Amino acid sequence: MHGIIFNQLQKYLRDRSGPSAWLALLNSQGLEKKIYLPTQIYPDQELISLISGIAGNQQKSVEQILEDFGQFIVADLFKIYSGMIRPEWRTLDVLEHTENTMHKAVRHSDRNATPPELLCTRVNQREVVIDYSSRRHLSSLGVGIIKGISAHYGEKTLIQVRHYQAANGEKACKISVTLV
Repeated sequence: MHGIIFNQLQKYLRDRSGPSAWLALLNSQGLEKKIYLPTQIYPDQELISLISGIAGNQQKSVEQILEDFGQFIVADLFKIYSGMIRPEWRTLDVLEHTENTMHKAVRHSDRNATPPELLCTRVNQREVVIDYSSRRHLSSLGVGIIKGISAHYGEKTLIQVRHYQAANGEKACKISVTLV
């Protein structure tokens, strides 16, 4: 997992639980000496461990924390990728073009980066279907990001998630996003 995600998680936790929460979380997960640099790659399991720790501390599910975290990071994602997002785009447009703009740029700038693969189909003017594929299985983070993008544009969306097993045996999901 890219270090910038850990940096965003630290920012999220400080916002939600105060300035000492990050160090307490690292200590509770046996990562007390860990420093996450934004341009480095770290084991996925460390992120899962930290998210699980936050969930336990807040008495919420991992999925709830991932969704909330996803919504939280949208403001910074819009800052980072502002040059790639056309002014006329709205929620569905951003979703439709994420793979070929933002994810493409991430993969180009760092060959070791592995953002999820998104196959987006614009069903009509009001719906996009995303085939989400990632070995990390963090679709709840994606749902949170979608909710954050919708809120950014002041649009209401209906998000439906269907998990399934792909032909290659991997877990995958379809996320349908409809403007309401």
